[in-house]
Amino acid sequence: MNYKAIAIGIVIFLVGLVASITMPFYYPNYQEVNSVYASHLSYVVIPAGAEKIVSNFTTNSTYNAVIAFIQSGTGNITIFNISSGDLKQITTQSSLVSAELTPGKYAIAIVNPQGIAQNISYTYGVFNANFLNSFYSGLGILSTITEILTLGGIAITIIAVIYEIINRKRKK
Repeated sequence: MNYKAIAIGIVIFLVGLVASITMPFYYPNYQEVNSVYASHLSYVVIPAGAEKIVSNFTTNSTYNAVIAFIQSGTGNITIFNISSGDLKQITTQSSLVSAELTPGKYAIAIVNPQGIAQNISYTYGVFNANFLNSFYSGLGILSTITEILTLGGIAITIIAVIYEIINRKRKK
């Protein structure tokens, strides 16, 4: 049996898998972004069909962006600009929202579309928009590369095994 091709496929698969699993430890600024989300992680009970403002924050500089998302539960997040004293909606309801912000005061609200009260966990982070764009672009590229390595290793291994099975049947 040609173990060389099978071994190469397994090694490529393992390299891709390990690179994917350990990405939080070596990708630049991953821990910084994760700690911002962890510091804002909160839980809230929202009555059936209700909307509740769960957090307020202020931005003082231009080029800021916010990302807010639901971690558990069924709910939708909306971000409002409250600088003028009125609630001016700047994002539509979704379980994940992001928006570039101008300096001002903002509120995050969660809507419970269900017919029963929900215990919802959510988090958000306010970052420099340029940093956020480059962070997630690079993370997406690196994730794609590790997925290609992982799947490529699986494909090489499967092809090598099939090739060996066919060769054994021919020899008989």
